[in-house]
Amino acid sequence: MESSTQTSARVYDSYDIDNPPAHPGAAWTRFVCISDTHSHRIPVPAGDVLLHGGDLSSWGRVQNLEKTIIWLASLPHPYKMCVVRASSYFPLISPSLPVLLQVITT
Repeated sequence: MESSTQTSARVYDSYDIDNPPAHPGAAWTRFVCISDTHSHRIPVPAGDVLLHGGDLSSWGRVQNLEKTIIWLASLPHPYKMCVVRASSYFPLISPSLPVLLQVITT
């Protein structure tokens, strides 16, 4: 497990997914960053804030995106943020995107 520790931050760039580092305590906020899940469900460690970057969907079809959004909403992180990028398939999902992303916040 690689860690760089300072008094105000701990960054892990690798760890055992079955045994992630313990949450450092109530005075800390744990950010969990994932990306490019392409409609796959992956193991995600617990945390306070979940950040998803990159591709949510494998093909940009609404059913693939909806599947991913429902999965993200089911994760226990109290706060979730998706960084959505415009890609070649973005026009296919753009009309539905605001409605689907609302699922995360409800």
